[in-house]
Amino acid sequence: MRKLSLLFFAMMVACELYAGEVERISSFGISTASFQTSVQEHVLLIQHCRDTGSAWVRGKIAWDEVEAQKGSLAVPSNVLQNVENTAHAGLKTVVVLGCRNHLYEGGEFPASEAAVDAFARYVEFVTKTFKDSVEYWEVSDEPESPDAAVSGSDPKGYVSLLRSAYRSCKKENPKCKVIGVCGSPADLAFGEAILKAGAGKFMDVLSVHIRPPASASDISNLRKQIIGLRSLMDKEGMKGKPIWVSEMGFSRDASEIPSNTQASLMVRTYIEMLSCGVEVVFCRNWGDGKEKTNAVKISALTREDDSTKALRAVYKTMTEAIGGAKYDRSVWLGENIRAYVFKKDKTEVTAMWCNEGVSTVTFVGEDKIRIIGGVGGRDITLTPVNGTAALTLTELPCCVIRETEMHPLNVLPVGAYQFFPPQATITPGETMSVGLQVVNGGRDAVNLKVRFLSEQVQPAEQMVRLEPESKSLLTAKASIPTSCQDTFLIPAEVWSEDKLVAQLAMLVRVVPVGTNNSVRW
Repeated sequence: MRKLSLLFFAMMVACELYAGEVERISSFGISTASFQTSVQEHVLLIQHCRDTGSAWVRGKIAWDEVEAQKGSLAVPSNVLQNVENTAHAGLKTVVVLGCRNHLYEGGEFPASEAAVDAFARYVEFVTKTFKDSVEYWEVSDEPESPDAAVSGSDPKGYVSLLRSAYRSCKKENPKCKVIGVCGSPADLAFGEAILKAGAGKFMDVLSVHIRPPASASDISNLRKQIIGLRSLMDKEGMKGKPIWVSEMGFSRDASEIPSNTQASLMVRTYIEMLSCGVEVVFCRNWGDGKEKTNAVKISALTREDDSTKALRAVYKTMTEAIGGAKYDRSVWLGENIRAYVFKKDKTEVTAMWCNEGVSTVTFVGEDKIRIIGGVGGRDITLTPVNGTAALTLTELPCCVIRETEMHPLNVLPVGAYQFFPPQATITPGETMSVGLQVVNGGRDAVNLKVRFLSEQVQPAEQMVRLEPESKSLLTAKASIPTSCQDTFLIPAEVWSEDKLVAQLAMLVRVVPVGTNNSVRW
């Protein structure tokens, strides 16, 4: 007994090192089964969570482990200690309420009045036990799944159970939050049936489980599903209530995807979810121990021997950059680039990547820019030269970090300012149309002045006002001198207020009169 007491004391001291909360809770957490492990193992998980910037821990307290004998309820000592240690370490805890017990209806999803009443007693008991350490309670896990038993796939049966859990939780702790649905957003029919049956009155948060697609092109479909779910919630009495992703992890069909690609797709999906209104996202599991399924192994942050995976490295970079930040806006930088801006205190962070291959963006401004993440987990500082700095993007997200008190920063894709056509072939003395595209990828409207530095181009100067995330094509006429026999250069400048933001030129090849390839675009 003395050894056990000393062990608990040591664990509490270890947790004390991590006590304290940040001003804004991070949006990242770990979904784990470690409440049932030894105290030592769970403390290790707590340390890993803090090391990777995770602020939440989600775990299950099963009904049949609390009520192993009918009518007798008790939380196992290791579970009790693990939950308390999590709270003491300053981590937010989400407990998943198990909805089956072999003592009732053969372990099937509770449907009878007696089974539902017994479930309610279990919920009241655990809510009261952890009143001071657990604020969030999630009802069941993927109830639309056939594994949840016949009643679990019945929306009305689930709503009955949700109502019972909600009342029991609020009875013991009126300030607690009840989380419901806990399934796939792809199955909107099930979610719609639950909401239409009145489930919105019995939950404070709606949670879903996300399986990142095996290719970048499918990530946009997840956004559409979440946006569709939000629209459904607004119609069914849950307007303004948050959406969480309580499990984020690959399905089995991702096993052949290289680890670096898995990491890229996972982190991009995290950021996409946060950008369309998801409040908290949980990684599916910490480790990939022997007992785990292949899908869970793929999604875990560490290997069985506790060595680091590629996913853990990019996950930590992401939580360092945008953990505790609030999503602010997107920035349009072309079809192949994704860019999302988050704000935290006086810092603005832009998460950026390209959908396929590589792309380059140009930053227009005077201040130095910190870049973390991307290939090699870099941490570099870009120093603008003559007011601009270029950054090559890959499919692995990187984060651009800068203080909001700096001068306004405009970010432009390569080709934001470009001639149409970029080059042409023409005969001396002819007149041709010249187009110059200008783009505003920023949040605020801008006034731009374009100057053509050639007497042969009219009008020589044009003004244009661009609204956020818009572009415009300015046109002019260029008259090629009859004396020109080789090439002709049309230079141009783009100014924003009193700052030069771009210099470019169009090359015109001049050929003798009568040449067949006259005026080729």
